[in-house]
Amino acid sequence: MTPNPVWWRTSPSTTTEARTGSYTLPDPLAFADGSPVADARAWREKRRPELLKLIEDNEYGRVPPRPLAMTFDVFDRGTPAFNGRALRKQVTIYFTANRTEHYVDVLYYLPTTTTGPVPVLLNSAGRQ
Repeated sequence: MTPNPVWWRTSPSTTTEARTGSYTLPDPLAFADGSPVADARAWREKRRPELLKLIEDNEYGRVPPRPLAMTFDVFDRGTPAFNGRALRKQVTIYFTANRTEHYVDVLYYLPTTTTGPVPVLLNSAGRQ
């Protein structure tokens, strides 16, 4: 099989917004039946799940359940990086009980100066 260097020319996906056709985005503050969202509780309990279902059905798909045999092996628990401003951590995620196949090594960095939730930089491209 010969690689196609211009795969994007033959791809059936649309990469230009002008070719998408007309559409109307759903009103985030109106339920699927058209009635307005009256308060924060109604948003959390009904409208937010409606929007997440739309995204699941039309854009990203559903997240599969966690494999029953999934395990994690943390082999770098915090090596100083970036002149001490971050900690490098590494973990192998095994998706089956067989630890010789179906796994991924993940490298991530966490800042050293915060105590709460922060964005995480992930590297799964093999450029450690």
